[in-house]
Amino acid sequence: MNLFPPDYFAARAAFLDAAANAGARREARAIKARGPGGEELTIDTAWLGAAAPKRQLVISSGTHGVEGPAGTAAQVQFLREDWPAYRLPDDAAVLLIHANNPFGYAWRRRMNEDNVDLNRNFLDWGNEQPPRRPEYAGIVDLLNPKEFSEASNAAFLQAAMKLVAEKGEPWVQARLTEGQYDFPGGLYFGGAGPVESNTVLRSIFTEALRHADEALVIDVHTGMGAYGDHLLISSHERQDPAHQWLCQHFAPARVEAVMSGDTRWPAVSGKMGTAIAKANPHCALRWFSLEFGTFEGARMILGERAENWLFHHGDRDSVQGKAILGEVWECSSPTDESWRRRVLNGCRSVVLDGWRGLFGAAGF
Repeated sequence: MNLFPPDYFAARAAFLDAAANAGARREARAIKARGPGGEELTIDTAWLGAAAPKRQLVISSGTHGVEGPAGTAAQVQFLREDWPAYRLPDDAAVLLIHANNPFGYAWRRRMNEDNVDLNRNFLDWGNEQPPRRPEYAGIVDLLNPKEFSEASNAAFLQAAMKLVAEKGEPWVQARLTEGQYDFPGGLYFGGAGPVESNTVLRSIFTEALRHADEALVIDVHTGMGAYGDHLLISSHERQDPAHQWLCQHFAPARVEAVMSGDTRWPAVSGKMGTAIAKANPHCALRWFSLEFGTFEGARMILGERAENWLFHHGDRDSVQGKAILGEVWECSSPTDESWRRRVLNGCRSVVLDGWRGLFGAAGF
C-alpha cells in the first residue's frame, strides 16, 4: 500500500479514513482560503485517549505545505499499523494534526495563502518587532524574479556561488532561509501579523495542552539533511531541560539545537514550537521538527524560487506551470520507493522512541 498521497485531497481522505478506523475523535477546522478548484481546505485533527490527559503526544504535518506527504504517510501508518499495538496509559492522549498549512499543501507550495512561511510567523506580534534582515534586500531580485527563464536561473546560481566564495555557505544559507519581514512577495516571508493557520493552531494546542503536565510534539518536515536520512531539529536552546530531554530519549547524534547554533543550519525567527512552548508554561513541552533530507540545496532553492515566481506571475495550468509544480512536489516528496521506505521506517522509529520516553514501558 502506497501511503504517500498524490495531492492534498487524497491525503485528507486517507487521514480521515485511518482516523475513523482507529476510533479517533475527529475535528475539522476550515480556513477561508480555497483550493485550486475552489475546494474547502481544512486543518484536521484526530484525538486518541484521555479527554483531559496529563501526558500528550502530538504528531503534526504540512507546516510547509508541499512537504505534507511525508507527514501524512507517517500519520496514516501510525493510525493503521502501529496504534493497535500500543497501550496508551489512562492519563495520556495522542493528537494528530493534519495539514497545518492546507493551502500550501493543496497548491503545492511552501508558503500559505498570504505568501507567508508559517514557521516564520509565530512571533509575539503584540509585543515583539519583527527582526530586520537588511542583507535580504541585496538578493531579493535574484531570489524573487519578475521574469523567469533559464538565464535568470543561471544568473541566480552564479550570484549565489559568488556569495558563497565571499561570505561562506552558512552566511548564504542563513540569508536565504532565516525568515524576512520586509518583502511580502518574497520567499521565506514571515508576515506582518498572525495568519489564519497560526491562530487556528494556537487554539488547537491551547485546548490540547490545557491539562497536560508534559508533552512531546513531532512536526514532520522534508528537505533538510542528507537524502533519506533524518534529523531532529530541536526548538529549544541547548541548555534548556526540554532539549536535554530530547537528547536523553533520542539518539543524541541526530538531535540538533539550532537555536544555540550547534548545527550547520541557521536559526530562524517565528518558529511555531518556540511560541507554543512559551504560551503553555504550565506544561513541560518538548518540540522538534523531524526532518528528512531530499535533494541538494541548489535544486531545492531553484524549485522554491520557480514556484514563487509561478504563484505571483505565471500560469499554473500551463505546460511550464505544471512542470514547476511537479518539480517542487518531487523535491519535497521524492517518488523513489527506497526514500519513502526510509521515511516511514524513520518516522516509526522516532515515534516509538518518543512513546517510550513519554509513556514508559507501560505503553507497550
